[in-house]
Amino acid sequence: MGLPGVREREFRLKLIWCKDVDSRYIIMCLSVTTECDKTHPKKPTSIVASANSVWMFEKMPPIGGVPQTKVTLMSTVDLKGILGARATKTVAVKFMKIISTLRLKHDRSRDMNAYNRSQIVEKLSGLVVDSSNDFEKNFADTLGMDQVYGAFPLFNT
Repeated sequence: MGLPGVREREFRLKLIWCKDVDSRYIIMCLSVTTECDKTHPKKPTSIVASANSVWMFEKMPPIGGVPQTKVTLMSTVDLKGILGARATKTVAVKFMKIISTLRLKHDRSRDMNAYNRSQIVEKLSGLVVDSSNDFEKNFADTLGMDQVYGAFPLFNT
């Protein structure tokens, strides 16, 4: 490690996943395990930290042929040792930046927006504009009417 006084952390996690019957949901669970301690012993200088994470992927209806997935993530991390909340927040921010980068990498919102715009244009092209109403005819029948000089004619009385 590059920081003096801060020891390397090891995470021993097990991934379990399942898919529901109608394949609408996939649930992944990362949890602490001791199953690999014998096959992969920890380094003598490192600290075994713990983390639990649950990911739920929900299949959504496609928009314009673009498949949609709603992802819910819940995660907890314990870095163990004497690291304070500030160090834990730094790790959490870096983790969320990675998640945000993944989301941007797989972003297909331009494709969905193009489909939505084409749907709007299709609806607008079906509208019929009645241009037989002549704008000037609306003001032709004002001859012989009294002219109003103010919005409140009885204001001064």
